[in-house]
Amino acid sequence: MKSMKKYLLVVFAVMAALTSCQKEDVFAPWRDPSKFVVYADNSYFTVMHYNIFGAQGGWTAARFDDVAAVIRSQKPDFVSLNEVDSMTTRNKYHMARELANRTGLTHYYAVAREPYSLHWNQPGAYGDAILSRYPVREVRKFKLYPDAAQGETDKEDRCVCAIKAVVGEQLVWIVTTHLDHRGNEMSRVKQAKDFQTIINQLDGNVIVCGDMNATPTSNPMKIMYEYLTPCYNTLEPAPATYPSIRPNQETGKVVQTPTSCIDYILTKNKNQGITCTSYRVVNSSASDHCAVVATFKYN
Repeated sequence: MKSMKKYLLVVFAVMAALTSCQKEDVFAPWRDPSKFVVYADNSYFTVMHYNIFGAQGGWTAARFDDVAAVIRSQKPDFVSLNEVDSMTTRNKYHMARELANRTGLTHYYAVAREPYSLHWNQPGAYGDAILSRYPVREVRKFKLYPDAAQGETDKEDRCVCAIKAVVGEQLVWIVTTHLDHRGNEMSRVKQAKDFQTIINQLDGNVIVCGDMNATPTSNPMKIMYEYLTPCYNTLEPAPATYPSIRPNQETGKVVQTPTSCIDYILTKNKNQGITCTSYRVVNSSASDHCAVVATFKYN
């Protein structure tokens, strides 16, 4: 009986969660986890995407606790993480491992910037990670490179982390990436095209998460829509994810409501045996980005 109570929450009825999200339901402040339905049935699973602002130095145990609390509040089965340091000068932690330990999940890490590599004159690595509650059959890691024509200024290599997990008796790929951050979208356009080649190598059900540094009507996202479908596609306008209520580093000003949609959860257009049943944005001061959360059901 106790295990049933752990998973079956009483605030929202299950049928309400199966209906299409309404716009006003999607942008949710960080709330008590009992406000959300969690299914004991393995035909349902929940995915969170979160850019954790790891590129900011000086993380402390309290900062990890804050981010982990946001993750735990949504009870996700998988968590996509961007801006994840590993034993760098600015953050002397393996950040994915620290968050895995605090959330009871298993971590998988992909490196975008190698120790003492070009434009990265420090030890340790920087990349993306996935946390998983379920067993993982396969892990694949890829690199995404900027367009050489954009030059060397503020240049960064990017990466892709992909895990093939077992949910119940089904298999699903969870993929995370983080596209180029510079104002000119040239490198993001190249990476969006290169990313399709990677996604085409993954069979079956594929869920893609990431900070794309691109708005829904931008050229990089138009390219991605040729092979991926955003999970908010019944919502207009697309729910904004940036910035969060965290104070701006330069101005100190707190913005209560995000203004741009640049963080996404999407599904592969073909060979999909899953349906997104709910989608929400979780605003917290733990990072400069909001978290995005989607629940899926096997068809």
